[in-house]
Amino acid sequence: MRLVVLSDIHGNLGAFEAVLADIATQDVDDIISLGDNVGYGPDPGPVLRLLRQRGIDSVLGNHEAAIADRRRRRRFNSQSREALDLTEAWLDADGRACIASMPPVLLRHGCRFVHGMPPDSPFTYLFEFMGRRLPKVFTLFAEALCFVGHTHDLEVLRCDETGAVASVLLPTASPDVAGQMPPGPLPGPSPDATLATSPGAQPEGLTLSTASPRVTVQTLVLDAGARHLVNVGSVGQPRDGDPRAKYVVWDDTARTLTVRRVAYDVAAAVRRFAEAGVAQRYIDRLG
Repeated sequence: MRLVVLSDIHGNLGAFEAVLADIATQDVDDIISLGDNVGYGPDPGPVLRLLRQRGIDSVLGNHEAAIADRRRRRRFNSQSREALDLTEAWLDADGRACIASMPPVLLRHGCRFVHGMPPDSPFTYLFEFMGRRLPKVFTLFAEALCFVGHTHDLEVLRCDETGAVASVLLPTASPDVAGQMPPGPLPGPSPDATLATSPGAQPEGLTLSTASPRVTVQTLVLDAGARHLVNVGSVGQPRDGDPRAKYVVWDDTARTLTVRRVAYDVAAAVRRFAEAGVAQRYIDRLG
């Protein structure tokens, strides 16, 4: 089974269409979105319609949660609340109904899918568990594999049979780079954190290749004897300095996790955001 997992489209239709075009070149069995399909970007309605047309199920992101229940906007800063007001104005009844139907968590293919953190939070961030609290993450779900979004940063956490946790960082890979890239340690852990960084504690390897002039692919083999939490990054609102749209493909037979970075027309997206009146800080993040 080959499963696509994507997250944080944030109303960026151009980025989402580029990802769908790349997915169409592959043999996949299912596609799941981890939420925040809307928010910031000017095309929440078209994004939600594409999700429905393609049969893509989505969990509830924090932006969808704040559209469904205005009381949850107290969790957002003033700029994000203004963005939510715009998003709400851009949505029609069908879009609001689509959001209302999104569950906080999906359990499918032996995996857990949630926007923020397991077991079912659309609001909690992974970085809230850094340092000595990191091993607690793996007590929050029973499955061998959990997918999250929310931070917009690609990352894989691995917990071995002893409870030791290691981080495999997925570095921003420029499209013209190819070769072998070693896993890296978690940045800035607490001295008391249980982190395994020896070669024996790391997955089997991370390879990087260029699939096309517009797509860069990284493939990681996940250890069958360990449990993993995967942050899949962002399709439409990057925060890692790499303007490309990101998503992952999980192959449960080969046990490979493939990260795909897809170039798209960022300049056109910038124009679309600006013409719609999106705040400059969200335009600047596009690259």
